[in-house]
Amino acid sequence: MSSNHTELSVQSFVDVHAIQEELEQVRWGLHGNGELTEAAQHAANEARASVLNLIAVVANEAEK
Repeated sequence: MSSNHTELSVQSFVDVHAIQEELEQVRWGLHGNGELTEAAQHAANEARASVLNLIAVVANEAEK
């Protein structure tokens, strides 16, 4: 019985900055002068944490 193993490699790419920017502009909006509101900064921080958490989960799943 021969045992030929084929390994598949999956690489994920997540553009954290693009996700953050879209959340800032679409969900919370920008002031007319382009300055972020306090709510937008808070949303961006939460989004960043969520994305980093998601990346960690994907990385852990890939190692299993």
